[in-house]
Amino acid sequence: MRIYNPSADALQQVAAISVAPTVEPISLAEAKEQIRLDSESFADDLSTAQSLVPAQWAVGTHNGSGVDVSGSSVLVNLDVGTLAATATLDVTIQESDDDVTYTDWGTAFTQVTVANDNAVYEKEYTGTKQYVRAKAVVANDVADFSVTVIEDAATSAEDTYIGGLITMAREWVEQYTGRRIMDQTWLLYLDSWPQSGAIVLPFGTLQSVTYVKYTDSDGTQNTWDSSEYTVDTDSVLGRIVPSYGEVFPTYTPATVLPIEIKFVCGYGATSASVPEPIRIACRMLVADYYEQRESRSLVTNAMFIDTRFIERMLMPYRVFSR
Repeated sequence: MRIYNPSADALQQVAAISVAPTVEPISLAEAKEQIRLDSESFADDLSTAQSLVPAQWAVGTHNGSGVDVSGSSVLVNLDVGTLAATATLDVTIQESDDDVTYTDWGTAFTQVTVANDNAVYEKEYTGTKQYVRAKAVVANDVADFSVTVIEDAATSAEDTYIGGLITMAREWVEQYTGRRIMDQTWLLYLDSWPQSGAIVLPFGTLQSVTYVKYTDSDGTQNTWDSSEYTVDTDSVLGRIVPSYGEVFPTYTPATVLPIEIKFVCGYGATSASVPEPIRIACRMLVADYYEQRESRSLVTNAMFIDTRFIERMLMPYRVFSR
């Protein structure tokens, strides 16, 4: 929770997180690459998941299961068995941000017929989406095949610990820049409507406003009709202003912070939406946290990362409440 007191209106504002981000600006694999931490074994480096299981697939279009490949090097294997004499098989790699809406990525695998079946085909996925899957189109007759997604992502006994460091690094960057990096939902409470005519929301990178509610002195909570206000997501700090010809609702307010605003802010739902300097700053901070694991108050004459370099790198992204 954080308190804001913009000087323009001298309003007390209290912001509290409602839905925390579920994705970080850098992946576990990227953090360990920065740390130069390898896995415990070669087997631990690799993980496999079947998008389309081995089977004799009938004529038609078959969409495979999505596989989360965040931060990994990815190889997609098409393992083909026997095709019927007239069958053709066309397989495409698809990608998605949400494991719901998929689009084709890259070029399709070479079309398979009886002339080139009983073989393994592979493609490296070099896209930036969180999920991949296979889409197969079988024509004319049945085909035996499967599609496997192979990920190369180093694992270690410290994965949970490093994951915590990633969150710490993001929060440090958020505190310094005044922004919220990954998409997250916040609640903002005000004691009155602003005299300036605009409600300025904290954190920058405003994505949307879910609702604006206000509570009467008798405890009744009302919702301001969204058609009566305009949301500015283009300014550095997002704003809510009454639409043309509209004014803030008139009511007798409850005693304490009667206005509640729910909004979503952040650069996006995936790390691909985050500016690269912010991601680099997070990587550098994670490496420093990992190397200096002891309490800094107990360590003497230790060399720590010079955060002035990170601060200079992040300066273009810094915002200030007003």
